[in-house]
Amino acid sequence: MNRLFEEKKLLEHRVLETQTLETQWFENQGGKFVVHTLPVEAQMAPVYGMLHADLSGDGLPDLFLAGNDSGFDPETYDVDASNGCLLKGDGKGNYSWVSNRETGIWAASELRDLVWLKQASGKNVLILASNRSQMRAFCGE
Repeated sequence: MNRLFEEKKLLEHRVLETQTLETQWFENQGGKFVVHTLPVEAQMAPVYGMLHADLSGDGLPDLFLAGNDSGFDPETYDVDASNGCLLKGDGKGNYSWVSNRETGIWAASELRDLVWLKQASGKNVLILASNRSQMRAFCGE
């Protein structure tokens, strides 16, 4: 930090600490929370939106993660390596990454919210809301 910022600036700010930067989910086991780290593909950028739904159509809940952030100072760079991340659930709390090529979802902007809607036709649509661009929709089965 001393190489990035002047000492005077460092002294003017309070120090915060974090224990981990991993994207995780927490399971409540009788009032005790158990931490589960998500696969490495979920660790590429900050996550600001997460959807827990059956996105793959197999009757089991999956996760879709969205994020990225380009609002940092020039000294610290953007964190924008995510294209959206579908994690297929096995119904037992385990999740495995599904390639963006397979899902057809390319969501590389600063995503902040998402919703999974069932249309009147019965088909599903994933709506992604972005900070700096238009909303996008991806149709599912």
